[in-house]
Amino acid sequence: MKLLKHLPNLITCGNVVCGSIGIMFVFRNQLEYATYMVWAGAFFDFFDGMVARLVKASSAIGKELDSMADMITFGALPGFYVYQLIGQQDALLAYSGILIIVFSALRLAKFNVDTRQSENFIGLPTPANCIFITALPFLSSIELFQFVTEPLALTVISIFFSFLLVSEVRLLSLKMKNFSWSANKFRYILILFSIGILAVFSVKALSLVIILYLILSLIWNLIDKPVVNKLS
Repeated sequence: MKLLKHLPNLITCGNVVCGSIGIMFVFRNQLEYATYMVWAGAFFDFFDGMVARLVKASSAIGKELDSMADMITFGALPGFYVYQLIGQQDALLAYSGILIIVFSALRLAKFNVDTRQSENFIGLPTPANCIFITALPFLSSIELFQFVTEPLALTVISIFFSFLLVSEVRLLSLKMKNFSWSANKFRYILILFSIGILAVFSVKALSLVIILYLILSLIWNLIDKPVVNKLS
């Protein structure tokens, strides 16, 4: 049983490994493989907390390790990814990738001390941001979205999404207290539409799924407006 208590941290280390290998792929300019490492890292990130609750092994060190893993996979990796992607066309604008790294660090530090985010998110989660950015080359293969990998477009995206990371915008979490439609309708809509989009466009549309997530969260905010105290 003692070994089971180490299982969540072992899964989190899987996220660290994926992020580290992904960064290596970025510097080799193998961006597609780097994206696959992001997806694998997201898989580990999703399950480490779930396993920790199942084996009742939540700990302070597990929380800190999770943040460090996220910083590697969902903070550093997408920043270097943008640097590499833009750097092939514009050496100066490529440095906008640093914004993603800095604001991801701020986002993760803020999340660790923000007690308001136990049920939903305030600001864009780093995994969602990373998935959006690293899926942009896939999206650009659709004629209508070819512009998204242009240097100026990527720079604007880096600035805007860096702001979203630390914003006070309330965003949906997929955590469900129950399975009722009334309490989770926006979550169900997100899941169903995401499946539909991916069924039609496959992984090319992963970035569009994140945009859908943001739009539905904004609509949810307009309909359900709780009193949210600002983090001091």
